[in-house]
Amino acid sequence: MPGRNRIPTRLWVWAEGTPPVQEIAAPGQVDHRASMERADTVPPSLSMDQSSGDAPGWTEIQPGAIAGWTPTLLGTEASLFQLPYWNESLRMLHLRPRYLTYQSGGESRAYLCLLELGLPGARFGLVPRGPVVLDGDGLPTAWLHGLVGWAQREGYVFLRATHHDDAVLTTWASLPGARRADAFPYYREPQEELLVPQLEDDADTMRAFQPVARRNLRRAQDEGYAIESADTPEALTAVWPLFERLSARTRVRYRPSRSFAQLLALGRTSGAVRLFVARLQHRAVEAILVARDHSTAHYIIGALDTAAIEGHDSPSVLLHWHAMREFAREGTRYYDLGTRSGQVYTFKRKFRPIERQLSAPVTVVINRALFPFWSAVGLGVGRKLWPSLKRAFFR
Repeated sequence: MPGRNRIPTRLWVWAEGTPPVQEIAAPGQVDHRASMERADTVPPSLSMDQSSGDAPGWTEIQPGAIAGWTPTLLGTEASLFQLPYWNESLRMLHLRPRYLTYQSGGESRAYLCLLELGLPGARFGLVPRGPVVLDGDGLPTAWLHGLVGWAQREGYVFLRATHHDDAVLTTWASLPGARRADAFPYYREPQEELLVPQLEDDADTMRAFQPVARRNLRRAQDEGYAIESADTPEALTAVWPLFERLSARTRVRYRPSRSFAQLLALGRTSGAVRLFVARLQHRAVEAILVARDHSTAHYIIGALDTAAIEGHDSPSVLLHWHAMREFAREGTRYYDLGTRSGQVYTFKRKFRPIERQLSAPVTVVINRALFPFWSAVGLGVGRKLWPSLKRAFFR
């Protein structure tokens, strides 16, 4: 994909017990465009330097091989929150990604990204929507038992798991020491998703929107907004003042811009992360950042300069329309507008999204001696100090 691409804005509008950890290599490369066209693609087998008699279990992926997993994962139903380009960009928030694969018979059967915090002997593990089963079958409970064994050897106090599939969370909840609770509420995933279905035809997709959305789109076209897409960190740097002005005006807080710039840089090879910018008379007035997994393009952040468009209709509907349709042409089936929270929910409703509620996380206690201390200090005292710590820790 080119670094910047101008998109025409004129379109038709309708009137309405595991072995010790072992480092392994990445799977064979898969063309990401081909893999993204097939939701049920089975990733390639992984060649192992071990005999077929070795016991199955979780092994850690070599740091240099992690990026090679992205094309394979984009051919599965892995969530964005399991993909390397998303998780590597979180290092600036002091979250340390670790990547594992479940090996059996010399093949990779599952993949997992775990976000780590803490110190040796007192580590906390956050498992965002994992593991990813690579062969399309269900998640055997024995695999999670093996993961717990690995976490014990690595000195974890607990693992906190989230997932959009209740069946996977039920398997997590069946483990000894598991409870339906969030042991680390300081870094949360969205508890709901507003999903806009993407059909093959533009008109069919648009027909499901509220009439006001179609009117907004048509008026934005008449205003003459130019919509651009870019996938470089430099493009984000150029429009970051939009986000700074919005933050100063509304107290919306963003993670550091360099974290989002890294997300763009890491996702560029796979064409998975893009910045969309609306310009009025060559001036950037709105920008949104969107990242995809196999089936869904996720709206990450956005900012609109209301002062710059005073007297003009907003480009917001037009901008999101271009983002969702560009990714839909590349195979995504949904566009995720985020959550209901905030004043922009009224705007999001214009697209008539399907709301998907996520179940509460599951916490699996690994170290029963240290967990009560974490509950008393980390959760008790920590909640009171967190607003101040967050400003210092994540600036």
